[in-house]
Amino acid sequence: MMVNEATVRTFARTHDGGAVAGAAAGVIDAVTAGRMVKSYLGEEYLDKSVINDGAQGLSLAETTLYSNGDILDIVATYKAHPFFRIAAFTDFSLEGRFYGHAFTGYDPDEGSGNVANAEELVYITEHGTAYHKSLDCSHLRLSVRQVSKADITTARNVDGSKYYPCEYCGSRAGNTVYITNYGTRYHSNRSCGGIKRTIKTVPISEAIGRTPCSECAR
Repeated sequence: MMVNEATVRTFARTHDGGAVAGAAAGVIDAVTAGRMVKSYLGEEYLDKSVINDGAQGLSLAETTLYSNGDILDIVATYKAHPFFRIAAFTDFSLEGRFYGHAFTGYDPDEGSGNVANAEELVYITEHGTAYHKSLDCSHLRLSVRQVSKADITTARNVDGSKYYPCEYCGSRAGNTVYITNYGTRYHSNRSCGGIKRTIKTVPISEAIGRTPCSECAR
């Protein structure tokens, strides 16, 4: 079973076409996610499926909804069994996942409206200096690695640039620091806000002062 895009569209709106309670504020908890997904799939279908305990065996506790970036990360975990029991074949754990945009107000089924005049949307991060046109941009995908502080002077990122102390945590660096493939800062704390990526979707007019990403926005 997969949590697919159709499931997400129903999850983001009620069956009568209205917004889910809390969706306007961008806040929906895992309980609501579970209720909406199970309603879309149908509990009778789930109860007759290979999922252990049917609808009750489907957990969406790991689901995350980012209120400031209209991003849904729906994670469905469950245990499954074969339709016909096989000797020495035990139940196994599975995960279905959807990561993408929530419903943000435009429904292609409701007509084109003023789409031609709609402002272009881009992606930005809290501490980044560029805007991006693709969520798949490698500059948005973090690859954090640990290196010795003694080696940082000779280390280079993918673009060949040096690493400098992070303005937030670099001054507290010990013998070990953290760097990313495309970043130009080293960090003493893996949880530093300069490493974490909080991706926001904004109109391009709100990206004033940021440069176009050299990979996806040129």
